[in-house]
Amino acid sequence: MQNVPFGGKVLVLGGDPKQILPVIENATRAQIINASIFRSYLWKYTKKLYLHENMRLKKIDANTSEYKQLNEFNQWILSIGNGSTENNTTSDTNDLSDFILVEIPDDLLIKQAENKIKALVQSTFPDFKSKYNDPEYLKNRAILATTNEIVDEINEYMINLLPGNEVEYYSADSISKCIDTCNDAELQIYYILLNI
Repeated sequence: MQNVPFGGKVLVLGGDPKQILPVIENATRAQIINASIFRSYLWKYTKKLYLHENMRLKKIDANTSEYKQLNEFNQWILSIGNGSTENNTTSDTNDLSDFILVEIPDDLLIKQAENKIKALVQSTFPDFKSKYNDPEYLKNRAILATTNEIVDEINEYMINLLPGNEVEYYSADSISKCIDTCNDAELQIYYILLNI
């Protein structure tokens, strides 16, 4: 069993390696691709299983327009990952010859030139000022960003939209040792004062 990968134990890997590449700080495109599971000497020993049923679509009635939209989006994303989109074109100008250009459908674009963050927030969170305290409204929306700096900019913009004053809450990095009914916040302040 010494020559068998992982000593013959079954190892399950999940996810889509085409969509989630390894993170290597300051790496080139070639270095990132070479670090992927596809390039590993272990890849030839793997048995690939594919999911053929979209569980998110299964929850929705197939006769609705929501189902049709989600199914079309799902097929489009899969075709990009498989490199089989109808409108893939390879560019041979400006050193982009190795890239595949994919046309983004108009309904997925936010066409705003001036304040991009404002346009993104208004598109994702319409009526945010009146619905900011509705959990159902908030949990069905998200903005994904590529860097923490962009996340901070979006958060700052959205916090400024909220009514009232900004309040900052502090957390403690230890558990309170108070065994009776005392105010943990007072103990934490006292603890902080003692450690200054």
